[in-house]
Amino acid sequence: MADEETSFNVFLGNDKFKVMARDENEAMARAKAFQQEEINARGQTQYEQAPAWAKPFMAAGDVALTASDVFGVPAAMDYAMGTNIQQDVNAARHRMGTAAIPVDMLAASRLPGLGRIPGMLGGGPSARAITRGTTSAVEGTTYGGLQALAHDQPVDEGAALGGAGGVVGSMLGPIVNKGYKAIRGIDDSIPQGIRSKMTALPAGQANPSLVDQVTVAENLARRAARRDKFKDPLTYQTEVKSNIEDIANALPTRGKGAPSPEIQALLAKITDEDPATKLARVGGTVASRSALGVGLAGGYGLNPAAGLAMAGGQSVLGRALKSVSAGGTDEAMRDLRRALAKVPKYEGILTAKQQDRLMKAARQGVLEYPYDE
Repeated sequence: MADEETSFNVFLGNDKFKVMARDENEAMARAKAFQQEEINARGQTQYEQAPAWAKPFMAAGDVALTASDVFGVPAAMDYAMGTNIQQDVNAARHRMGTAAIPVDMLAASRLPGLGRIPGMLGGGPSARAITRGTTSAVEGTTYGGLQALAHDQPVDEGAALGGAGGVVGSMLGPIVNKGYKAIRGIDDSIPQGIRSKMTALPAGQANPSLVDQVTVAENLARRAARRDKFKDPLTYQTEVKSNIEDIANALPTRGKGAPSPEIQALLAKITDEDPATKLARVGGTVASRSALGVGLAGGYGLNPAAGLAMAGGQSVLGRALKSVSAGGTDEAMRDLRRALAKVPKYEGILTAKQQDRLMKAARQGVLEYPYDE
């Protein structure tokens, strides 16, 4: 009968598996799944038995491998070189558990896309929504198909799910974005203060206004970022911090000509950075600079191809964290421009007190939930 299972001998590398299955394809799939379980268990045991000093390096390697998987690097290397890096990546994901999700999200944020096309084509809100949905569907279909191909899954199903996810994401994205902006107090309808392309202070002006100085500082930083051949996300942040610091140091802190305490605090927020911006910058810099070391360690501990994939993943993760940090500085600059334009900051649908109360309730609910009988 067609549904009867027979015995198959399946060879995967140096391993031999005796599998009961209905056909050769099912036997191969079951053998691969069993081999993956063995690799996962072996990797977990190695991590648990490793000395304490080695575990951070092993965890960094897992992060790098997981990030590289988003770009399909391991599968491409397996196809081109006949290696089995994808199994090492799957084992790394198994060890990371749910911690792999934010790594995937950060790495996916660096994927090339078609996001600029709606703006280039122009049109009203409806036309932009249609264009955005179409480009998102193309992106989702492409990446979904490639990911399915890389993980030995049906390509048509992966492409269909990816395309559907792209369309749904393009619809939900603006809704979630509006809700986020409302809660965070970000209002795009507020004038951004200064949008002049001025990159030098007016000639012959003895005491240029703070508005003009900030305009020049920001435009010079953005020009430096555009000209950076390496396109480091921190180029704008570094330049604008240096420029704003020069402005702040030249301003009197009290008396005539001194900016208001609010403006001084906003200037300090840019130059000194808030904790999240600083943490993302430091983490991104460390990840980028350690990419070569992680790659060499992976090449020595696993194989050269895996080391190359880990180095690439670590580099991508570093750039993603740098982009997060640069976004924090850009948000601080928007707050400064808003204050200089004397436009009050939109507080959102929830007051600061309500937001704090809501977060406290959520934290307490999460902490108490496991013990709730």
